[in-house]
Amino acid sequence: MNKRSVVYCDDQQLFLDQFRNRHDQYYEIDDVNDTRELAELLKPPADLPDLVLLDLYHPRDNEPDFEERRKAAVDSLTKLDEQIEETNQAVLAAWEPRGLELLKLLRVDYGYPPEKLPIVIYTQKGLLRLDDSQLREVELHSAHWLLKDRLSAHTEEIRIDRIINSDLERTRRAVRNASKGYRWSLIVSCIIIAILVSRMIFSTDQFMENIVAETIGGLITLVVSYPVILRLERRASDGHGMSPPQR
Repeated sequence: MNKRSVVYCDDQQLFLDQFRNRHDQYYEIDDVNDTRELAELLKPPADLPDLVLLDLYHPRDNEPDFEERRKAAVDSLTKLDEQIEETNQAVLAAWEPRGLELLKLLRVDYGYPPEKLPIVIYTQKGLLRLDDSQLREVELHSAHWLLKDRLSAHTEEIRIDRIINSDLERTRRAVRNASKGYRWSLIVSCIIIAILVSRMIFSTDQFMENIVAETIGGLITLVVSYPVILRLERRASDGHGMSPPQR
């Protein structure tokens, strides 16, 4: 099996090595530690990877006191981790993540696939507080993330529309694939029916002489009925929420 290719850009070698050790057996990994190097690597007409993994924060231009500022940032992040753990205990004393239970209920017990019912976990800071198994549940059950009180209304609308349109396109693609299979099945069925009808009508000697004519007749019938089939499929799609959302 060919590995998917991933380019990972991070200024800290610790995380580059950590990601490679975790995923080297599964992905073809190319790592870079500078955003300018990544920009050059991906400049057109480059062969693009399947995914770019991009660290958000990178060092400011290096100055003599950079190491001191880096250490202060690391210490502050460590304190933040401790504060998050303390906050998590306080939150769990008041609330529990029932949204995850409902997500699994909708996907598993009710059987709603992602393309039929997009679901967004809309949380204030829950993304920071969920543990690994809970985050995995969100991913396995195909939910999206959206943060409360952090984004403007316009940014939220862009994100929500993108989620709806993305899942809508998956649904359309599934319908198109199902339609292709249905059409091919219809073609084969018409040919088989034409052959069987030909065999019933004509004697064995005449059968081989008339099979071509009967097959052509079946195909002509298919061509005539094809626009009707397409119209029915379109109506069925429109009747199941397939039209794009209006703004």
